[in-house]
Amino acid sequence: MSQKFAKYVALFAYEAKVQGEISLDKDDFLLVAYPDVPENYQTEWLVGRNERTSELGEFPGSYVEYVEDCEEQQPPAPPPRPPKSAAMLQTVSSSVKRSK
Repeated sequence: MSQKFAKYVALFAYEAKVQGEISLDKDDFLLVAYPDVPENYQTEWLVGRNERTSELGEFPGSYVEYVEDCEEQQPPAPPPRPPKSAAMLQTVSSSVKRSK
């Protein structure tokens, strides 16, 4: 399942001043979910996620520039861990017995 986002790039660094804001470094990419994208983003505060830090919060629209619309896919589930071999378990078990 995917969700549509507007992607922005930070033109300037911004230091968060209050709780709920996020800091930006120049060239950070930020994602703002639709339908939360205002038409005139340069004069408003946006709520989005910084791709570099994964922080979610508000940032000034005047500090960013629109890049493109994009879709973010849900990350695939990690593959299952391989089972531990019997020899490995026996080695671990033997070292635990020796340390007692």
